[in-house]
Amino acid sequence: MVLIVSKNENLFEELFNCLYSENKIIRMRAADAIQKIIELEPSIVKKYKNEILHKISKIDQQEVCWHVAQLIPHLGLTKAETIIAFKFLNDYLSDKSKIVRTFSLLAVTDLSDINSSLKPEVIKIIKQQMRKGNPAILSRGKKLLIKLESKEKT
Repeated sequence: MVLIVSKNENLFEELFNCLYSENKIIRMRAADAIQKIIELEPSIVKKYKNEILHKISKIDQQEVCWHVAQLIPHLGLTKAETIIAFKFLNDYLSDKSKIVRTFSLLAVTDLSDINSSLKPEVIKIIKQQMRKGNPAILSRGKKLLIKLESKEKT
């Protein structure tokens, strides 16, 4: 199904609109499918970028949040848009879900690749999350810090 929808913009639009469903299971399944489709066909999401940044990112459901965080690298954000994404991802870092926090750490690191002015704040955030996080966040944080530090040297 993912492959079929990735090749058909009309089907993708129908799937995308499922993110607004009142049924949380439909929202969760739609977010998961969209994330998988975007990995196959990243360009399909470009026209939904503003909607993701301004509406979808405000959906308060952990399964949607962690998929939104995973979509960030595929949106083709401008530097100005990275600030918008950074703000809601920073909010996601307070989520009770470890998965949401972990994917948000990855996403803010990706944002610093687009907008290098975010890098000092991202490093600070990663270190804060590592101090209060679980073993998964600690492990991921170490890897992200190594990645950020290696990019500073090049």
